[in-house]
Amino acid sequence: MNNGYNIEWSDQATLDFEEIVQFLFNIWGETIVRKFVRSVDNELIRISTFPYAFPASSLKTGIRRCVLSKFNTIYYQVKDQTIYIVTIHDNRSNPELLKKKL
Repeated sequence: MNNGYNIEWSDQATLDFEEIVQFLFNIWGETIVRKFVRSVDNELIRISTFPYAFPASSLKTGIRRCVLSKFNTIYYQVKDQTIYIVTIHDNRSNPELLKKKL
């Protein structure tokens, strides 16, 4: 029995994740990085299990968003039995940057 949708990361989402982890490590250290990674893992499980439980983005049709924290949001797309992680966006950054990533 399949416990959820498959998850695939875009190159952009992978880069975003790595940049956030590096930033957190440089500023706050390993403990905060672990909390962030655990938060991402937990939300990906929720997204995989209930992909339509999260609201659609108003920025682009077919994209949904999952708020990780006041600082970061996961944007993803559902196609067949696969969740495509499009980007992990820093909510403090320029909104135009997000539009380009989507």
